[in-house]
Amino acid sequence: AREVVAARPGFAAAQYMLGSLYLSKGSLPQAVEALSAAARLAPNNGVTHLTLASGYERAGNVDKALAAYKRTQALLPNDPRPYNNAAWLYAVQGKNLDEALALARKAHDLTRDTPAMAPGLAGVLDTLGFVHYRRGEYAEAEPLFRRAAELATNNVTVQYHLGLIY
Repeated sequence: AREVVAARPGFAAAQYMLGSLYLSKGSLPQAVEALSAAARLAPNNGVTHLTLASGYERAGNVDKALAAYKRTQALLPNDPRPYNNAAWLYAVQGKNLDEALALARKAHDLTRDTPAMAPGLAGVLDTLGFVHYRRGEYAEAEPLFRRAAELATNNVTVQYHLGLIY
Protein backbone atom coordinates (compact mmCIF):
# COMPACT_ATOMS: atom_id res chain seq x y z
CA ALA A 1 0.00 0.00 0.00
CA ARG A 2 2.91 2.36 0.71
CA GLU A 3 4.14 1.96 -2.85
CA VAL A 4 0.72 2.82 -4.26
CA VAL A 5 0.43 5.86 -1.98
CA ALA A 6 3.92 6.99 -2.99
CA ALA A 7 3.07 6.60 -6.67
CA ARG A 8 -0.45 8.03 -6.39
CA PRO A 9 -0.80 10.13 -3.22
CA GLY A 10 -4.15 11.46 -4.43
CA PHE A 11 -5.70 7.97 -4.54
CA ALA A 12 -8.09 7.88 -1.57
CA ALA A 13 -8.51 4.11 -1.55
CA ALA A 14 -4.76 3.58 -1.21
CA GLN A 15 -4.55 6.09 1.64
CA TYR A 16 -7.46 4.31 3.34
CA MET A 17 -5.86 0.89 2.92
CA LEU A 18 -2.54 2.14 4.26
CA GLY A 19 -4.25 3.80 7.22
CA SER A 20 -6.24 0.66 8.00
CA LEU A 21 -3.09 -1.43 7.91
CA TYR A 22 -1.31 0.96 10.25
CA LEU A 23 -4.34 0.95 12.54
CA SER A 24 -4.38 -2.85 12.68
CA LYS A 25 -0.68 -2.83 13.64
CA GLY A 26 -1.22 -0.16 16.31
CA SER A 27 0.87 2.45 14.48
CA LEU A 28 -1.55 5.19 15.42
CA PRO A 29 0.20 8.38 14.22
CA GLN A 30 0.78 6.87 10.78
CA ALA A 31 -2.77 5.48 10.70
CA VAL A 32 -4.31 8.86 11.53
CA GLU A 33 -2.12 10.59 8.95
CA ALA A 34 -3.11 8.22 6.13
CA LEU A 35 -6.77 8.09 7.14
CA SER A 36 -6.91 11.89 7.37
CA ALA A 37 -5.53 12.07 3.85
CA ALA A 38 -8.13 9.55 2.68
CA ALA A 39 -10.91 11.60 4.33
CA ARG A 40 -9.68 14.79 2.66
CA LEU A 41 -9.57 13.02 -0.72
CA ALA A 42 -12.97 11.34 -0.28
CA PRO A 43 -14.88 13.63 2.10
CA ASN A 44 -18.18 11.82 1.61
CA ASN A 45 -16.93 8.32 2.39
CA GLY A 46 -18.53 7.40 5.69
CA VAL A 47 -16.45 4.27 6.26
CA THR A 48 -13.27 6.34 5.96
CA HIS A 49 -14.51 8.81 8.57
CA LEU A 50 -15.60 5.96 10.86
CA THR A 51 -12.16 4.37 10.63
CA LEU A 52 -10.48 7.73 11.16
CA ALA A 53 -12.63 8.27 14.27
CA SER A 54 -11.48 4.92 15.58
CA GLY A 55 -7.87 5.93 14.97
CA TYR A 56 -8.34 9.19 16.83
CA GLU A 57 -10.06 7.36 19.68
CA ARG A 58 -7.30 4.78 20.01
CA ALA A 59 -4.71 7.59 19.92
CA GLY A 60 -6.51 9.33 22.78
CA ASN A 61 -7.68 12.34 20.79
CA VAL A 62 -11.27 12.34 22.03
CA ASP A 63 -12.32 15.69 20.54
CA LYS A 64 -11.21 14.72 17.04
CA ALA A 65 -12.74 11.26 17.46
CA LEU A 66 -16.09 12.79 18.43
CA ALA A 67 -15.95 15.18 15.45
CA ALA A 68 -15.21 12.29 13.09
CA TYR A 69 -18.03 10.20 14.60
CA LYS A 70 -20.39 13.15 14.10
CA ARG A 71 -19.33 13.42 10.46
CA THR A 72 -19.86 9.67 10.07
CA GLN A 73 -23.36 9.98 11.54
CA ALA A 74 -24.21 12.47 8.80
CA LEU A 75 -22.75 10.23 6.10
CA LEU A 76 -24.03 6.89 7.44
CA PRO A 77 -27.21 7.80 9.34
CA ASN A 78 -28.41 4.18 9.54
CA ASP A 79 -25.16 2.75 10.90
CA PRO A 80 -25.29 2.34 14.71
CA ARG A 81 -21.50 2.34 15.20
CA PRO A 82 -20.79 6.08 15.11
CA TYR A 83 -23.68 6.75 17.50
CA ASN A 84 -22.64 3.97 19.87
CA ASN A 85 -18.96 4.91 19.85
CA ALA A 86 -19.63 8.60 20.46
CA ALA A 87 -22.02 7.72 23.29
CA TRP A 88 -19.33 5.52 24.83
CA LEU A 89 -16.74 8.30 24.67
CA TYR A 90 -19.06 10.76 26.36
CA ALA A 91 -19.99 8.22 29.05
CA VAL A 92 -16.38 7.29 29.80
CA GLN A 93 -15.60 10.97 30.26
CA GLY A 94 -18.75 11.54 32.31
CA LYS A 95 -19.55 14.48 30.02
CA ASN A 96 -22.57 15.37 27.93
CA LEU A 97 -24.52 12.48 29.41
CA ASP A 98 -27.83 13.71 27.94
CA GLU A 99 -26.24 13.64 24.48
CA ALA A 100 -24.67 10.27 25.29
CA LEU A 101 -28.09 8.88 26.17
CA ALA A 102 -29.65 10.16 22.94
CA LEU A 103 -26.80 8.69 20.89
CA ALA A 104 -26.88 5.35 22.70
CA ARG A 105 -30.66 5.10 22.23
CA LYS A 106 -30.26 5.85 18.52
CA ALA A 107 -27.62 3.11 18.22
CA HIS A 108 -29.89 0.71 20.09
CA ASP A 109 -32.85 1.51 17.85
CA LEU A 110 -30.77 1.03 14.71
CA THR A 111 -29.25 -2.22 15.96
CA ARG A 112 -32.50 -3.66 17.26
CA ASP A 113 -34.35 -2.93 14.02
CA THR A 114 -31.70 -4.29 11.65
CA PRO A 115 -31.10 -8.06 11.68
CA ALA A 116 -27.68 -7.65 10.04
CA MET A 117 -26.58 -5.57 13.04
CA ALA A 118 -27.60 -8.24 15.59
CA PRO A 119 -23.99 -9.32 16.31
CA GLY A 120 -23.30 -5.82 17.65
CA LEU A 121 -26.32 -5.77 19.95
CA ALA A 122 -24.42 -6.80 23.09
CA GLY A 123 -21.98 -3.90 22.70
CA VAL A 124 -24.79 -1.44 22.07
CA LEU A 125 -26.73 -2.68 25.10
CA ASP A 126 -23.56 -2.41 27.17
CA THR A 127 -23.01 1.18 26.04
CA LEU A 128 -26.63 2.15 26.74
CA GLY A 129 -26.40 0.49 30.14
CA PHE A 130 -23.12 2.26 30.89
CA VAL A 131 -24.62 5.64 29.99
CA HIS A 132 -27.49 4.98 32.41
CA TYR A 133 -24.97 3.83 35.02
CA ARG A 134 -22.93 7.02 34.65
CA ARG A 135 -26.16 9.03 34.99
CA GLY A 136 -26.88 7.23 38.27
CA GLU A 137 -29.87 5.42 36.72
CA TYR A 138 -29.01 1.98 38.06
CA ALA A 139 -32.50 0.50 37.67
CA GLU A 140 -32.39 1.34 33.95
CA ALA A 141 -28.82 0.08 33.56
CA GLU A 142 -29.28 -3.33 35.18
CA PRO A 143 -31.55 -5.04 32.60
CA LEU A 144 -29.41 -3.68 29.75
CA PHE A 145 -26.21 -5.00 31.33
CA ARG A 146 -27.94 -8.31 32.10
CA ARG A 147 -29.07 -8.78 28.48
CA ALA A 148 -25.65 -7.73 27.15
CA ALA A 149 -24.01 -10.28 29.48
CA GLU A 150 -26.37 -13.01 28.21
CA LEU A 151 -25.43 -12.19 24.61
CA ALA A 152 -21.69 -11.83 25.28
CA THR A 153 -20.91 -14.48 27.88
CA ASN A 154 -17.16 -14.36 27.14
CA ASN A 155 -16.81 -10.56 27.15
CA VAL A 156 -15.19 -9.66 30.47
CA THR A 157 -15.91 -5.94 30.07
CA VAL A 158 -19.63 -6.58 29.70
CA GLN A 159 -19.53 -8.96 32.67
CA TYR A 160 -17.65 -6.34 34.71
CA HIS A 161 -20.24 -3.70 33.88
CA LEU A 162 -23.01 -6.01 35.08
CA GLY A 163 -21.05 -6.48 38.30
CA LEU A 164 -20.96 -2.71 38.86
CA ILE A 165 -24.69 -2.74 39.50
CA TYR A 166 -24.45 -5.17 42.42
